[in-house]
Amino acid sequence: MISELIVAMVKVTGAFQKSSEIMKATSQLIKLPQFSATMREMSMEMMKVCLCLLSYIPRIISVYCRADDSLG
Repeated sequence: MISELIVAMVKVTGAFQKSSEIMKATSQLIKLPQFSATMREMSMEMMKVCLCLLSYIPRIISVYCRADDSLG
């Protein structure tokens, strides 16, 4: 009888430990919206950089064309 009680208590303890792990994982997932917002901001900044770099392409091409004309 006592051994059955001990086995039952061990099972309950295991269930509590698993529940605790689930709560920790859930807590980490709650931070997901913050991560998503940060990734959106980073994406927008990267797009700005890309557009800025694209604006230099015509200048770079004209410099290369002038250098090519002067060489050839």
